[in-house]
Amino acid sequence: MSETSNQNTSDNLEITQERLVLSDRDRDLFISVMENPPELKGKLKDAIHKYIEQYGKS
Repeated sequence: MSETSNQNTSDNLEITQERLVLSDRDRDLFISVMENPPELKGKLKDAIHKYIEQYGKS
């Protein structure tokens, strides 16, 4: 596993990158979920709608 970090001092933001090695089964599952995400439900869906109402969609 390789890890790289960069520090942006003006925003005090740390960006970290990691490489994961997945089995074929895990890779296929990950790609499937990214291409066909599950429907949002419950508190997460409510929180997103409240955020959009308060701050807009940008």
